[in-house]
Amino acid sequence: MDAELAALFIAIAETGSLAAAARRQNISASFASRRVSQLERELNSRLLNRTTRSLSLTEAGRMFLQWAREAVDRKERLHEQIAALRSTPEGCVRVAIDAWIASSYLPDVLKQFSAAYPDITLSVVTCDYPPDMLDEACDLAVHAGLPPRDDLVGQRAYDYRRFLCAAPAYLERHGTPRTPADLARHKCLVHGSAAERVWMLRSRTGVVTSVAAQPYVETNSWLLLRTMAIEGLGIAHLGGPLPGADIRSGLLVRVLPELDGIPAGGSRLGVWVIHADAHPPRRVQLLARFLARYLRATISPREAAPKPPPDTLLKRNTTRRRRPAS
Repeated sequence: MDAELAALFIAIAETGSLAAAARRQNISASFASRRVSQLERELNSRLLNRTTRSLSLTEAGRMFLQWAREAVDRKERLHEQIAALRSTPEGCVRVAIDAWIASSYLPDVLKQFSAAYPDITLSVVTCDYPPDMLDEACDLAVHAGLPPRDDLVGQRAYDYRRFLCAAPAYLERHGTPRTPADLARHKCLVHGSAAERVWMLRSRTGVVTSVAAQPYVETNSWLLLRTMAIEGLGIAHLGGPLPGADIRSGLLVRVLPELDGIPAGGSRLGVWVIHADAHPPRRVQLLARFLARYLRATISPREAAPKPPPDTLLKRNTTRRRRPAS
């Protein structure tokens, strides 16, 4: 079955008339009728209910219409992709991205990408949950954290972990926690999302402790949490390249370094480069592949998440008690 026949059947369904569909396809009405009849014989099923005054699709006709639309879409995408191979990729890619990834990587990514593809421009939006922007506003999202929605298409660039950290000056003033229970006596800097209000900490032997941290400061910005931790305002539960680099430079110190932070439910934290369309334009595909390769190659092995232990041996809850008002 060829694409022309598929286009003819779509025209019949949209116009409700063989004659009108034939005019749209620049063929005679008798030829259109013969093609539909040949198709019905080939499928051994009637596709159209025809009377002198009306025309409608049978159930089989509605099924064939769905196939026809998909066939026409595939043909159009193929033409676009082949045409794109013959031309320089151009146009704007609208990108939604986590603020901390944008701060860590985006300037260097754009410098390299623009050198390779000078005619592709970008429109960048930073937001808390980039996948939500894919429905209408953006073509591509770079998301960090828990796995995104199942209906999105893309690839995981890398995994990362979270850990507790604080500035050396803060620990000098307030002391260094030795156990998760000690966090009850410290100022906690907490992300405002529901999943982040309970800090899940796992030891190397698999023991998991949950700490319901009552925040000294609560915010929805990971970048602000990092800045406040560097300024010595408290202990934060951070992860990814920024705090990792801060620890190596001495701006931050790991607190309870024998414990790794894990998200509630045990899902791995990662960075994804994703889009909503299974067949995006070539400029979107090029940037998606470039971003994923760059992030994979750039992430330090020291930030990669270790494999979890095979079994969790024990779960216990440590609820922080509020300090009495002074």
